[in-house]
Amino acid sequence: VGNAVLDAVLEPGFIERVQTLALRLKQELARVQDENPDVIEEVRGSGLLAGIKVKPPMGEVVAACLAEKLLTVGAGDVTKIVE
Repeated sequence: VGNAVLDAVLEPGFIERVQTLALRLKQELARVQDENPDVIEEVRGSGLLAGIKVKPPMGEVVAACLAEKLLTVGAGDVTKIVE
C-alpha cells in the first residue's frame, strides 16, 4: 500500500493538482463563510486539510452534516450529537 501511495504522489502533475485543489477549497470555504457569518466563525487549515470553527453547538453541526451524508469529525466540545 505504501508503494502505491508513493507511485501516486510521484506521478507528474500530482503536486500541482493538489495545489490547485487546495486553492479552490480555500476560496470556496471563504465564500461560504462570507455567506454564513452567523454559522462559521473561522476557517483554518493547510492544503487540503481544512478545519471550520462554528458558532452553533458542534453536536448540531455534526448531526446536520451527517443528515446530508457529509462525513465530518467534530473537535473541541462535542458533548451531544443531535439525532
